[in-house]
Amino acid sequence: MPTPTYDLLGTVTVGPSTSIVTFGSIDQSYNDLVFVIDNVGALQQGVIRFNSDSGSNYEYLMMKGDGSTATGDSGGASGIFTMPTTEVALSRHHIFDYSATNKNKSVLGTGAGANGVLAQVAKWKSNNAITTVTYTIGSMTVGATISLYGITKTVV
Repeated sequence: MPTPTYDLLGTVTVGPSTSIVTFGSIDQSYNDLVFVIDNVGALQQGVIRFNSDSGSNYEYLMMKGDGSTATGDSGGASGIFTMPTTEVALSRHHIFDYSATNKNKSVLGTGAGANGVLAQVAKWKSNNAITTVTYTIGSMTVGATISLYGITKTVV
């Protein structure tokens, strides 16, 4: 059975004037990518985009819950949205087959914070290989980290 190996491709620590984080020239040799936000305080909803595409080329289905209320939302968008929360949060977006040029890109996102959880499936409607991942920050606490990992499946 394949064992996934996560290779850190880059990490950015948020500073007082950080508003956009870009991971460019992404190595195309991995199977998948994982985009991780490890926040240490208040986070407003941010937006992930691929290859600088800010058009309405993304679709999503999102489910949120806070322990007493569950909500859902779906539609088209100009990017993939991350979970807003007012407490410590971890957000992870798994980007499948990012280097494939024969299909749209699928993304599975999860987020958790003291005020709730989020699950999301999204699609970038492009057959282009992803070479750049950009994250536009709503606002984040200084010291939060944003990381991108490449996943290789190796046979044991």
